[in-house]
Amino acid sequence: MLTDFSTRVLVGFSMLLVGVVPGVLWHHWKRDAGGTGGGVVRALLWGAAAWGLGVAAKVAWALPLNAPVKRGLTAALGGGAGDVAFWIYIGLLTGVFESGAALLVLRRTKIMSASPREAIAFGLGFGGVEAVILGLASLVVAVALVAAPQALPEPLRSEAGAGIVLIGVAERLSTIVVHLFAALLIVQGARVGQPRRWFVASLALKTAVDGIAARAILHSNVKASLAKLTIFEIELGLAAVVLLGATIWLVRSWQRSSTAVAVA
Repeated sequence: MLTDFSTRVLVGFSMLLVGVVPGVLWHHWKRDAGGTGGGVVRALLWGAAAWGLGVAAKVAWALPLNAPVKRGLTAALGGGAGDVAFWIYIGLLTGVFESGAALLVLRRTKIMSASPREAIAFGLGFGGVEAVILGLASLVVAVALVAAPQALPEPLRSEAGAGIVLIGVAERLSTIVVHLFAALLIVQGARVGQPRRWFVASLALKTAVDGIAARAILHSNVKASLAKLTIFEIELGLAAVVLLGATIWLVRSWQRSSTAVAVA
């Protein structure tokens, strides 16, 4: 049985690796393929900045408004329907603010008109920085467990176990794929001249994922049971596999289009 401290350390370093390694490997692979990698690094950093912008805006909205919105929906629709509406609302917050921030940064930096490798780097940066921050937070908790364990809330002192480490890594990998594909959908809109349609697709994807997550946490209370949490993460992982396949298909379609234009 892992101790609380060792669990937090493992979770922290695992998430740091999950957040950093995909971007590093992508950068080195593309540099070895013949480029300098400078554009990829910039795109990774812009992706991280877009995530920060989106999350900051979402938190600024959610902190003062989520509670009154929840009360209003419950009063207007009743308990059951009000809960469903609130889960959808939570998902929409993520869709609007995160996809909106990605769209804003992609437009401002002109990554939407850059190469596919830079678009992919942007998506990896967007998802990777979240894993890095969560990993750092876990390491801070690990230090606090040693320095002042009684100062921490009980939930932060009772998550020991190798299962938590594996689940945390799996969740971050799945989430990075979601962020990557959502970003590429926005880029696809620019490439085919239908920005609104593909932005809505990106928004809908994030709304669905976070809406389902909100239901799992608020209604099913998956975090209270390792078994429930494992099942939820397996379902998320399966969805991520499908999205990864869609990502590969989308990027290959861009490459085929570029080849056709070059030949013509």
